[in-house]
Amino acid sequence: MIPGITANPNEEAAIWDGFSSWADHFRAAFGARGIDFLIQSYEQLVRSLETQTCAHSADYASCCGDFYEFTNDLSVRDAVQIVLDAVCEAERGRIGARVAPIDERYRRQQVGSEFFLGKGAEARYGQTKYWWYYGLPRGVRP
Repeated sequence: MIPGITANPNEEAAIWDGFSSWADHFRAAFGARGIDFLIQSYEQLVRSLETQTCAHSADYASCCGDFYEFTNDLSVRDAVQIVLDAVCEAERGRIGARVAPIDERYRRQQVGSEFFLGKGAEARYGQTKYWWYYGLPRGVRP
């Protein structure tokens, strides 16, 4: 049972399958804290963009301003999407309602609309589904 998520065994298996290649420390944190871990991590990233501060370092430019660190942190939004894709419509609506205000805050930080993960990845990350990879936020350097 994943904390904070109502899922049948098939949905839960799909979620864990989606995280099969993710780091062990991520899987452990998600297993212990569930959807709250994902949403809080995403909100923390967005807050750091809004305030140009960083949860990992006192120096924003060397942390969230750094492209690699930023994309690594932004993968938490991918994690939320894995959950949303696996659960039933009612659960998707409930979780989506919690994520939507954070998504809107993130969108306000985006500048432009160019795909920023590099060649080859665009086919995997279509703009409609993975909109958060289209338009770097202010302060993040490629």
